[in-house]
Amino acid sequence: MEVINSLGNNYVKKICSLKKKKYRDSEGCFFATGEKFVKDLIVANLPGCSDAHHIVDAVIVEDGYLEKYLSQTRLAGQLKKLIAAGLVKCFSSQVMGKLSDDKSAQHIAAVLKKSFFVQAAANKFDLSENILGLCEIQDPRNLGAIMRTAAATGTGLLLSNDSCDVFSDKVIRTSAGLFDRVGFVQATSREDFLNRLKDRRVFAAALNEGMIYTNLNGMKNTCILMGNEGRGLYEDDFNIATDKVFIPMENDVDSLNVGVAASLFMFELNRKELINEGRA
Repeated sequence: MEVINSLGNNYVKKICSLKKKKYRDSEGCFFATGEKFVKDLIVANLPGCSDAHHIVDAVIVEDGYLEKYLSQTRLAGQLKKLIAAGLVKCFSSQVMGKLSDDKSAQHIAAVLKKSFFVQAAANKFDLSENILGLCEIQDPRNLGAIMRTAAATGTGLLLSNDSCDVFSDKVIRTSAGLFDRVGFVQATSREDFLNRLKDRRVFAAALNEGMIYTNLNGMKNTCILMGNEGRGLYEDDFNIATDKVFIPMENDVDSLNVGVAASLFMFELNRKELINEGRA
């Protein structure tokens, strides 16, 4: 297999462009790093797919590591199919090191088709009993942390159109490779966001006002609205909620990191079900 060792290669340039949302949108692809995530993704999704081109644009393997991955029983069969389909590329270590901001990124990565993951996430979202409504979340690391907890609790995520992009490499990395196990939808407009809240009981996350969050335990068909990291929810957001909910705090602390607060809400919403299933 040819080894690509030039940063001027057209496909290398394409991958570098995917760091920006406008190119992820125009190319219909996103770039994912991390050995566990890429391997789990291949093993979990490819066997049930009739054409790998629907999921994968390319799997990137660092020169000298292909045999290692082909020797792994769990991965080898699917990787051979990808090679046969012309979907595996080999990059030099120098080029591989330039592709990710994560200096701990390992020796395999993937360029993936957004459309497949958007549809899969929407299908999971439609089955979610409880959801978080995220309004103007800007930090991709916060979103990634929220996605990790959403995967652990089975909570769906509804993102406003002005929240950060789910397909950012930072979101995917911070989600610890659990990105594809979450039901999520990113609304296309404010109207779309509101329409997706219909028939749900909506709580707005507030400060020392409303219902204490422990009373969320066992609720169904519920949405918790959470706002921007710097200023919380707009007044308009409170107006669409039927109730408010808060997390009591001591020592004059008046707020928590949005990822921490979201985790408390999600686990409390799902605690009864987790206990009944023997998982908590």
